[in-house]
Amino acid sequence: MLAALSLLWGALGLLGAIPAMFAVMMFDAPGSETNLPTIAAAASSFTFPLVCLFTIVASWAAYSSGTSQRALQITALPLINLVVGSGAFAWIEWMQGGKFTG
Repeated sequence: MLAALSLLWGALGLLGAIPAMFAVMMFDAPGSETNLPTIAAAASSFTFPLVCLFTIVASWAAYSSGTSQRALQITALPLINLVVGSGAFAWIEWMQGGKFTG
């Protein structure tokens, strides 16, 4: 189970590296640097590959120390990024008409 989740987060972390590189472009529009949903979306996009990498390393470290239940709990960390990012992008789309400036 841990190996499958590590492969999943590794693949998603690699795929998430492309949007992470372009996350700074969300702040191109004037006023977007003070918009909380834009900041949350950019932070979520930018940190997702790092969180995936941390999750893989930390979960295997916990597993090697003998706490397999803790290792499985650690594998849920990238879900926080996905929930925050999805909520921020949904807010931007529905409440701000798709504009990063608000």
